[in-house]
Amino acid sequence: MLKSFVIVVFGLFLGLHIQAHATLVDWTEKGNGGDILVCQDARQNMMYDAYETEARHGLKVVLPPVQTANSVDPGNYTGFEDLDEALRIAALILSRVESRDPELSQALLEENANFKSQVYFIPNTKLMPIDDGGIIFLPEGCEVQQLVVQRTPKFATDKLYTVALNYWKTLNIQQKAVAIVHEVIYRKALRDRYMESSELVRYFNALLLSDTVKDWGYAEYRDLYYRVFLFGN
Repeated sequence: MLKSFVIVVFGLFLGLHIQAHATLVDWTEKGNGGDILVCQDARQNMMYDAYETEARHGLKVVLPPVQTANSVDPGNYTGFEDLDEALRIAALILSRVESRDPELSQALLEENANFKSQVYFIPNTKLMPIDDGGIIFLPEGCEVQQLVVQRTPKFATDKLYTVALNYWKTLNIQQKAVAIVHEVIYRKALRDRYMESSELVRYFNALLLSDTVKDWGYAEYRDLYYRVFLFGN
């Protein structure tokens, strides 16, 4: 009798484990990614993270200035011409967490350094939307479009990040940096956990974009870190 009970319990545990694993695989295989806010008037396209930082969280976006802006031929733009400058700005934004969490800062900067070798800018292609946003509002006259899909490579020719070049080239260098920061935070979080939406990633990004993460107390920051990178949704 005891042996049969143990077998039944083990079978139930194994079934739940397989089901959970299948759910995680389905999520990570379909991908995760960042959204761009595309408006129909004269407003400059921007990352949804930047808009949400001010509109939802009431924080002012403070971005490092551009130092080097290479002249770009729109007809021959590949995405790499101004990428180094965007990565430099992204690194400065990511470094804002160093005073609060040096270990996390180092991990994020390493992901940032790897971005260039892991990105594919795909031209003349619209990426299918990924329902990971948890987006609750939009400004009038604007819509959200998929800018980046972050997906674990299946084949030797795959890249971790696929970027819609047609939308990427409409962003200024600072907004490209915001996009990179979003993907880097997401990458770090996905290494350690399953996420149902990118809301927590965007909120952590908001604290970096506004340079307010340094103002958080130890307990507050610890709880936020656990929610973003370890446990909560």
